[in-house]
Amino acid sequence: MTRSVIALMWVALAVTAAAATEQWPQFRGQQGGVADADPRLPDRWSETENVMWKAVVPGLGWSSPIVWGDHVFVTTAVSSGVEVPPVKGLFDPLGDHGRSRSSSAHRWLLMDFDFASGTLRWQRELHSAPPPTAKQMKNSYASETPVTDGERVYVYFGAIGIVSAVDFSGRLVWTKELGAIEGRQAWGTAASPLVHKNRLYIVNDNRTRSFIAAFDTRTGDEIWRVDREEMENWSTPIVWENDRRTEIVTAGEGKVRSYGLDGRLLWELRGMSNSTIPTPLLFLTTTTESSTSQFLISCVTYPRNEEFQYWSTPASLLRVLVDLPPPHRTKMRSKIFWVKR
Repeated sequence: MTRSVIALMWVALAVTAAAATEQWPQFRGQQGGVADADPRLPDRWSETENVMWKAVVPGLGWSSPIVWGDHVFVTTAVSSGVEVPPVKGLFDPLGDHGRSRSSSAHRWLLMDFDFASGTLRWQRELHSAPPPTAKQMKNSYASETPVTDGERVYVYFGAIGIVSAVDFSGRLVWTKELGAIEGRQAWGTAASPLVHKNRLYIVNDNRTRSFIAAFDTRTGDEIWRVDREEMENWSTPIVWENDRRTEIVTAGEGKVRSYGLDGRLLWELRGMSNSTIPTPLLFLTTTTESSTSQFLISCVTYPRNEEFQYWSTPASLLRVLVDLPPPHRTKMRSKIFWVKR
């Protein structure tokens, strides 16, 4: 029996022909959440105002929808029993910091809605069983946003340790079992997968053996896997294409790290907080007439590291702007340009 219903809403901008041709293939879109201002965007909406359509999504899933052409993909986990409902607010109303387990069978689904009408085209069940891991009551068992390359949709459910590829007609292309491993606090998973060219990248930081791994998007074969000295994080990696190379940048409790497309560690930066959730952010700036540099901004919350004595409150926000490392270095020399509290 389904415990809850999520309404999927699409704002009025989606009706324009221009918007319909733009893609939103991954968590935070192609630009990592950075987008130009658009005067057509509404600045207010409700359940009826500036809404093109609304569709019922069964179950519970904190993943974001992604868009490719006239397809809107979304994931969810549907329980056959009654689950502890999420509660608003910055507190844990239950004991054990809101952590709970479910003994009810769940169905993990990928759903495809029509972009223009909201009609459900198809849904594909990717797994059915009781969850093998716990989660925090404000988390879900389907919190990772799927990603697409325009040919297949790649879905990762860290709660059950399964990654799958599904084509645009709903056919299962391949599926791999990576193992369901809990983090230090057993609050569930949320780091979304990432696609670059013909590789799928997954980060899973846990209390047993944290890793970043690359998979062939066509076959699901594992290309490489690198261990990480982490215990629990929910940050999604990003691709950084700069003048020197292409990097996979990850944020973690221990360090911000950059990996080459072959899995080699390129640089690392200490000073992060625990419970790292935000995804790294990129922006572009021109420094001289002859060169254009890309810089990385890393956002962290809940500061605790003694290296940053100027953090004053748990709610402060640190943004560190770092130099692009020379290609021959494996350790990054960081420079703080500004700090916002």
